[in-house]
Amino acid sequence: MKHSNEGSGLFKHHKGNLYFAHGIAKYSETLEEFVVYETKYENPLGKLWIRPRKMFEETVQKNGATVPRFAPLTWKIIEKSAPTPDDFNDIMEISENVFGKCDPEKLKSELESSTRWLFLFAKDSNNKTIGFKYGKAQNNKEFFSTNGGVLPDFRNLGVASVLMKAQHEWAKNNGFVKIYTSTRNHFPGMLRLNLNFGFQIVGCTTEGGMPKIHMMKEL
Repeated sequence: MKHSNEGSGLFKHHKGNLYFAHGIAKYSETLEEFVVYETKYENPLGKLWIRPRKMFEETVQKNGATVPRFAPLTWKIIEKSAPTPDDFNDIMEISENVFGKCDPEKLKSELESSTRWLFLFAKDSNNKTIGFKYGKAQNNKEFFSTNGGVLPDFRNLGVASVLMKAQHEWAKNNGFVKIYTSTRNHFPGMLRLNLNFGFQIVGCTTEGGMPKIHMMKEL
């Protein structure tokens, strides 16, 4: 099992709201530094905000304790060759959230079809699984990315990108030269993510009366 810490650029305000920090900007007249950050919730007053860096990074008193005004949120990626029963339950829970259904027997059957799997789990600071991605070796040179998902509260925050990057790095480091995956039109976010990571569409078939898009990337 391999652990790697990943920063997200995501911050939680001491009042509970989530923000994504894009970087540091300098005021041209005084060179004072400001943090440019984005709300990750609906705010009728605006989406992008700035705040003096010193204020952004300072601490405040809350319930008798000293806490960061904006606390950075990080997650860790855990790598496994097979899921534990708890991992399996996490996959089923997230799959139900993402796809509206889950089939535990299908995954159990898939696990028996290959002896070389890679399971990746994204964990938050409380060790809660917020996303997963898994795939299997088709042969010594080709890897197939089977499935993945991220809990709704953590979507559009880069979790899926971190999982995909970790998967591709593992595949390349283990001698694979091509990685395949498939998706459907009603998951446009995953289709865009695959294209952004260099996948090419190599075919389309029909499964269950719906088109299935097949993609490939050379590592």
